[in-house]
Amino acid sequence: MTTLILAITWSLGTAQAACDRAGLPPLLEDLRQAEQAHADLDIPRLQAEADQALAAARCLDRVVPTGAAARLHRVVGLDAFTLQERDRATRAFAAARSVDPSFDYPVSQIPAGHPLRTYYAALPLDAGTTAEVHVGAGLRLYFDGQASTQRPLSWPSVAQVVGRDGEVISTTYLWPDDPLPVALGAAPEPLPTVPPEPALVVEAPVEDASGRKVLRRVALLTAVAAGAAYGGSRLAARSYWDGDHTDEQLDRLYLATNGLLIGSAAFGIVALGTGVGAIVQGRF
Repeated sequence: MTTLILAITWSLGTAQAACDRAGLPPLLEDLRQAEQAHADLDIPRLQAEADQALAAARCLDRVVPTGAAARLHRVVGLDAFTLQERDRATRAFAAARSVDPSFDYPVSQIPAGHPLRTYYAALPLDAGTTAEVHVGAGLRLYFDGQASTQRPLSWPSVAQVVGRDGEVISTTYLWPDDPLPVALGAAPEPLPTVPPEPALVVEAPVEDASGRKVLRRVALLTAVAAGAAYGGSRLAARSYWDGDHTDEQLDRLYLATNGLLIGSAAFGIVALGTGVGAIVQGRF
């Protein structure tokens, strides 16, 4: 096992300023919203709620319950799967299974034979590797809600440092290749290279870069906005030609119809440009 020296980055004033939604309830609510968005097949909302859940996790003021840690890994996995980041999805799902091996998605949510089920179970848990981590005097380390000095290296983990009085000093969603936090003003010791991971049961494509993820989201959201604006213009036009209206009402309907059409075209151009950009970035 490799020994790592863990140090902590912590500034109380900065952390409080950055956490307007501190505590466990915001995280649980974000997870619930993300799970509901998945059930509703609302991909943009799922992705947005997954980002919010990760932000809420950084503001936890208590050790995360293991059930909440498993839910967070599953939401991260769903988010990665919808973005075609299949390697990350597989590893996040493996993290969820390692914390809560009894959970399985009901067929009503994910039909039998769906590709997501393949990725959910792709990485064998007995192939996982860990590295030993040492913390300073008076500190305790938790991974996924369990006191442990063994950091998972085959899948992500919710890493928390707890102080002498039980105060949560930091919470970090750690991917296998993420460095551990470094103490303020302390000289970091070199981290060893993460060893190669065991081969996945399924072939995992190279995950998307963060820039491509942003372009995809912008393209999707602006395409939806373009459709909504176009639909609104059609309704305004229909109202213009149907029924009795005063001259003032006709003028308003005329302006609304043209304004919505222009807005629809503008959103459409943005959606097309960002969509092409995402494709080009993915190829090159």
